[in-house]
Amino acid sequence: MSGCTREAFGSIMKLLKALYPESKAGTQATSEAYYLVLSDLPVEMLKAAVLQLVATDDTGFFPRAGAIRKAAYKLVEEQNDVPDYADAWNEVISAIGKYGYLNKPKFSNPMIWTAIGEMPGWLALCKSEEKDIAITKAQFRNTFNLLLERERKQARMLPQVKALAERFAGHGLALEAGHETPTLVSAGLDTD
Repeated sequence: MSGCTREAFGSIMKLLKALYPESKAGTQATSEAYYLVLSDLPVEMLKAAVLQLVATDDTGFFPRAGAIRKAAYKLVEEQNDVPDYADAWNEVISAIGKYGYLNKPKFSNPMIWTAIGEMPGWLALCKSEEKDIAITKAQFRNTFNLLLERERKQARMLPQVKALAERFAGHGLALEAGHETPTLVSAGLDTD
């Protein structure tokens, strides 16, 4: 999938300007800023997100670039049947009853296995006692939701931000004495 061309993006901005004629957000500077934030999205995905936002808008305000980006990825999530934790937990409980600890079930989303792996594991999950099920469910909920949010953040991250994050991976942020803002600290990494 490739990003949105300036021409296609221009037609989407014209649509937004037509729907929100009183908005001051329809300037050339705003269009350039929105293009910078949204141009990596495929045009079909971007257009669908804008149409969905506009169709369900009850604010009357020009949608923010972040809201458009979030809506685009939400549409993708819905099409890919990414379960919420409750559906994922129901799959786990069903699989425990159907397969037991000797067999490895196939789940609808690999993130379910990842969550189980971050917990004590399949065997321990299957051998959980009835009295501990509420605690186990809460642990699964927390783990699954954390993994889901991490995946969402990665998917929504701008390519240029992702590249920068990868470049500085392993370098921590810390407050240096006398500074009010965090700076990158690492052996040999010059931020000036």
